[in-house]
Amino acid sequence: MSSASTLGVGGPLFLMDNNTHIKELEQFHKQYPSMSLVDDLLIETLICIIMKPSQVWELGAGNGNWCSLMNHCSRPNNTEFTLVENFALAKINDIKAAFWRKHYPYQFTTQEELISHMSNFDIKTNYFSDVKDLPTYIDKKIDIVRIDLDCPRGHDQHKLANWILDNGSDNLVVIADDTLTNKSFHRFMIMQEQVAKGNLRLFWIGRDTSAWCRPKVDIEPFFHFASKFKNYYGSMKFNRPYTFFGYNQKYLIIRRHAPYSAGAEGKNT
Repeated sequence: MSSASTLGVGGPLFLMDNNTHIKELEQFHKQYPSMSLVDDLLIETLICIIMKPSQVWELGAGNGNWCSLMNHCSRPNNTEFTLVENFALAKINDIKAAFWRKHYPYQFTTQEELISHMSNFDIKTNYFSDVKDLPTYIDKKIDIVRIDLDCPRGHDQHKLANWILDNGSDNLVVIADDTLTNKSFHRFMIMQEQVAKGNLRLFWIGRDTSAWCRPKVDIEPFFHFASKFKNYYGSMKFNRPYTFFGYNQKYLIIRRHAPYSAGAEGKNT
């Protein structure tokens, strides 16, 4: 392996103008909503397009629409998506679960319903019903993993992080949702522990989502193409340089302070 793994550049995004990509993303998200912010989804699609992953895993797949969107925006691709969901929240009778079911369509209570829904898309899929069912090692290493679940006990979350690293490819990217300090901030902190150990590097902080990659991955192509959407966000900048446990940190911070001027408002639906 070379000293730095370089993300592949290309894909459908660069065959169309930025406005078209944004509008197509918003239209798909409106028809098949996921519990994600459009502002973050845009960057996540960009990561998938640039990286050209073979294996994408979503831990806490919910209705499967995040995987469907990543697949839709990166076509044509040769990507296999693995969805892990135990549907526990869909079966809990409390205020949070009731809100979740009311405001987010396409929520399912069984894996069979999820599989039936995913059959509506041209997508290659695999399924697991719980993280505890995951094999210790997998043959097809993970290129991108999205974490949108919390294990029952805190130490299990650390085990999950170690499992991801053991089964990740050389180009591994870890995306964690709900990393705001008033949400599931422990996901952010657990990944930062891996930064401190030299196993990962932080490269993006969005409105509600953050992303890390292997230290040797050349992430500069992502920074370059993300800059093409600066007008959409209004604020796109790098952090002030600093050293964290002996490692220099460089990551992209994205905020949106103003409506998108080209007509695609980009509102979160």
